[in-house]
Amino acid sequence: MSSVNEIVHPRESADLNSTPDGVAVVPELRPDLNGLLLRVREGDPLYLIDRGYKRLIPNDATYKNLFKEGAKSSIDHNLNGIMTGTPVADGAVLIHETGWMERYTYLVDYSPEPPPAGTKPTFGRRQIGSNDEKPPGVYTLVSTTYQFGKAQDVAPIVASAIPSGLTVLPPS
Repeated sequence: MSSVNEIVHPRESADLNSTPDGVAVVPELRPDLNGLLLRVREGDPLYLIDRGYKRLIPNDATYKNLFKEGAKSSIDHNLNGIMTGTPVADGAVLIHETGWMERYTYLVDYSPEPPPAGTKPTFGRRQIGSNDEKPPGVYTLVSTTYQFGKAQDVAPIVASAIPSGLTVLPPS
C-alpha cells in the first residue's frame, strides 16, 4: 500500500463537485457505505465513510493508528457525490475501556458532521464495538478494517473524562 502521506494532496476546485469525467454532481449522504475506505482513483486522497460523510484521512500516522495494514480500500469514481464531513482528526486513536465486564472500544476523533461556520468540530469518544456486539453489528463490521490490536487500554475514569460522541454506525 502507498503511504497515506504520499496520496493526500489538494485537488483542483473544479474536481470537488464533479466526477473524474467532469460531470457535475450534487453531494449526498451515503450511510449505505459506512465503514468503507474509498478514493476516486489510485494515488488520490483516502477517505473513510462515516455516518454517510466522506472524511479525509489526514496522514500516514493517523491511518496506522486506526486501520489494519493493508486494509482494503476501493476506487469509487462517484466519491465526489458523497457529502464531505470533518476530516479524521490528525492523530486520532482507538482506546479500550478496561475494568468492566463489557470492554468497549472507542474511536477518539472529531464528529463526522461539518460544524457550523466559524465553529470548531466536536471532539469525543465514539463507541465502535464491544465484546458483546453492542451496538449490534458494528464490531463485526469494523473488525476487518480497524486495528483493534493498537487500541490503548484506559481506565473507565479516563474514558469517561472524554466527552461521548456519535456512535460509529454500520452500513444502513
